[in-house]
Amino acid sequence: MTEKCKNCKQNFKGKFCNHCGQSADTHDISFHFLWHDIQHGLLHFDKGIFYTIKQLFTRPGFTIRDFIEGQRVKHFKPISMMLVLAAIYSFLFNYFDIAEKVDTYSNDTNIVSNWARNHYALSQLIFLPVFSFSSYLVFKKSNYNYVKHIVLNAYIVCQGLIINIFLFPLYFLGDNSNLKPQFKISLLFIMIIWTYSQFFTDYSKQRKILLSFLCMFLSIIFIILIASIYAIIITHKIN
Repeated sequence: MTEKCKNCKQNFKGKFCNHCGQSADTHDISFHFLWHDIQHGLLHFDKGIFYTIKQLFTRPGFTIRDFIEGQRVKHFKPISMMLVLAAIYSFLFNYFDIAEKVDTYSNDTNIVSNWARNHYALSQLIFLPVFSFSSYLVFKKSNYNYVKHIVLNAYIVCQGLIINIFLFPLYFLGDNSNLKPQFKISLLFIMIIWTYSQFFTDYSKQRKILLSFLCMFLSIIFIILIASIYAIIITHKIN
């Protein structure tokens, strides 16, 4: 039976339009439609955000490479996932006034580091191009372009956000929360090395680990440089 696409008005046969790809079964806008959208976008464990989270912590590098090479039906898109997770983390951070708790246990007076600590999710989004540029330089032999490195590192940022959300209760441990930064940084480093080791196939195992550390080192250098310039500008304006 021939259908007329409600999106592009082309005639087609089957469950999807041959011209634009829209489904032939377009539900009426209702509460059922909203629930259906939530289920298929977020709650399905065989695809969507929970499926992607599971993959990022069981076979991270392999699943990111699968996404880049075209296997995208089951996966939540990286930038959208970053925004969702950043919104969740920012809500928790602000709702529970974590900035005040962090300042209580920290003697750091650096403007930039204070801002980055109290705006972790936003800082990760801002520094994504820096992480990606570092991995692009270090793993250039892999022949992935810069945009693909952005996708790779966007998923790694998602890993970091998930870890921070999962470990959020550590903020309520009083003085013991001083252990929190070192513990989380160690977890993030392990995840980055594991992800890069699975993702890049053109290097030996030892070289991938070495280059992963080099990539993280370069990212830190670039961020310190950018932060220093920003701090100088802010200090100059204040004075």
